[in-house]
Amino acid sequence: MNIRKTRLYDANIEDVWQAITDEKKLTEWFMPARFKAEPGYQFEFQDQPQGKWDGRLWGEVNEVIEPHRLCYSWIGNQMNNKTLVEWTLKKTHQGTKVTLEHSGFKGFNDSLIGFFHRFGWRKYFSGLDKFLL
Repeated sequence: MNIRKTRLYDANIEDVWQAITDEKKLTEWFMPARFKAEPGYQFEFQDQPQGKWDGRLWGEVNEVIEPHRLCYSWIGNQMNNKTLVEWTLKKTHQGTKVTLEHSGFKGFNDSLIGFFHRFGWRKYFSGLDKFLL
């Protein structure tokens, strides 16, 4: 199972890049973060716990090509495998095209968790939409 979301924002690419990489800005639209867009950086996001999920996601930044590509892997306490989150930003004459791909949901348990991630990304993109207005 993979998740893919694409949006077009009437915002310059640098502002969108800051929204997905700056620790303070991430906290405003995504979730409280300890994050730096530096390869090898060990990050942590903390959301409200839900059910058996403690609300925590932690992982490592894999790739940074500013302001076009950000890639990191993460895992939560209910997941069996790390998953890969890839952000791609492309400057257009209308603003910035943002593509998110979230992959690596393997096996029944992680596929079920991927289903919940799909709803989570819908919620978080709504926050990013409002943040970039």
